[in-house]
Amino acid sequence: QSSEPDGPFSWKQIAEARARQWISHRRFDYFEGEHNGYARLDSPVTHVRSVLFLKENYWIIRDRVVTVGAHRYDLHFHFTPDAAPMIDGRSAVAAARERQIETPGLEMFAFGSGGRGEWHKENGYISPRYGERFDAPTLVFSAEGAGAQDFFTFLIPRDSQSPDSPVSQAREIKSTGGRSFEISCGASRDVLHVGEGRVTNTTGATDAKLRLASDFDWAWARFSSDTGTLEQLVLLGGSQFSINGCEIMNAKDRIEYAVARRVGQELMVETPASEERRVIFQMDVSGVLTEEMEAVK
Repeated sequence: QSSEPDGPFSWKQIAEARARQWISHRRFDYFEGEHNGYARLDSPVTHVRSVLFLKENYWIIRDRVVTVGAHRYDLHFHFTPDAAPMIDGRSAVAAARERQIETPGLEMFAFGSGGRGEWHKENGYISPRYGERFDAPTLVFSAEGAGAQDFFTFLIPRDSQSPDSPVSQAREIKSTGGRSFEISCGASRDVLHVGEGRVTNTTGATDAKLRLASDFDWAWARFSSDTGTLEQLVLLGGSQFSINGCEIMNAKDRIEYAVARRVGQELMVETPASEERRVIFQMDVSGVLTEEMEAVK
């Protein structure tokens, strides 16, 4: 627990929390905060949590732990009493599902540092109001590690599907200078890489032709599953981003965010300091960017 209770309406120790960043945009919301609730441990820990909400798509939660000691980490996900969460280990990356796949629900994929961590189920409870507590299922992602740790969790809503419909998948892919992930979701294939200002190169996506390079803290790109065409971008905290050597963003100074969407062979790019910027690209027959032709406001 980050804060220690001392009976009803009393605390032995209260964690101090602060917001580090908060951006709200019509395409996404991003929040980052930290607390010092684990500073009391023999080996102190600072917990930093970031949440990126890609509106109408899914949530990405990043939990960073700053410490020099060895600890066990448990990420708890509490469900309502009528939920029936399960752990599906049939694919290479285990998925935690809120309900059976034929019904609407939530799919969760978690990744610890160095590929460590696994899901398990516990009997938990929820308390909707003071003086009431009900048994409820809990899924927990657990890992052990020494030194700084980095966890990513993807929360993907699911519509009702037939048993043979494709399900969402997430996996970590090869990159340098940060961590990268590929998410298959419906008719789209997304790539996320997080580099905290370091130049990050992603080369391990399913499409072997795809090469992303970025110095943004967060870089999310959506491609069509059928054609591989770039459809959307959300970039947070940086100045440079390119795909297959084609420069999409090269700002003089670090920018807070950039959002882009494809219209034909143009990318409409929006940043806080300007109106939309049109970036026109030549695409090959598969929709892969091959050459920047023009960039105008």
